[in-house]
Amino acid sequence: MRLFVAVNLPAAERERIWRATAAFRRVAPVRWTAADSFHVTLKFLGNVDPARVPAVSEALRIAARQSPPFELALQGFGAFPDWRRPRIFWVGAEAPGINVLQRVVEDEIGPLGFPGEARPFHPHVTVGRASRDLPRGDAAELARMSDRFDYSARLRIETVELMQSHTTPNGSRYSVVATAGLGNGEGWETGA
Repeated sequence: MRLFVAVNLPAAERERIWRATAAFRRVAPVRWTAADSFHVTLKFLGNVDPARVPAVSEALRIAARQSPPFELALQGFGAFPDWRRPRIFWVGAEAPGINVLQRVVEDEIGPLGFPGEARPFHPHVTVGRASRDLPRGDAAELARMSDRFDYSARLRIETVELMQSHTTPNGSRYSVVATAGLGNGEGWETGA
């Protein structure tokens, strides 16, 4: 199973992001992410033996209890690693609480054999992925448009999910394996 830990966004907010990024989708031949896949990844686990899922789920539940619910601010449009050679297009996500949650997820899941991320954590919602041959003019136009990106939101985050990635010919699709409530640990469920 290909797994990761994420904060999922409500359906209505995913649709708002989709509408706000419509102009970008008309400019460049980028693999744009489907709205129902928008989330903030906290930790990528990779291929995990299904027998290990209960231990990972329990570690996630313990991590969630250590992190209280928080307000997440979404705003801004950018590119990783930069606009000169963009590979990932994103909407920014900011909150001290998401940094706390990411750190405790690393602390609890790491001892199960999942190494920590070497790069600094930059919370974001991936909205598209560029091919290596994205024309420079398209990237420059997307960069200009990002200055006028008119979207922002504040969301109350109360859960964190263990997600499974399913590769399809039309891109990755995600399903919830387990959900853990932040703070008091209530709301713990396993996915279908």
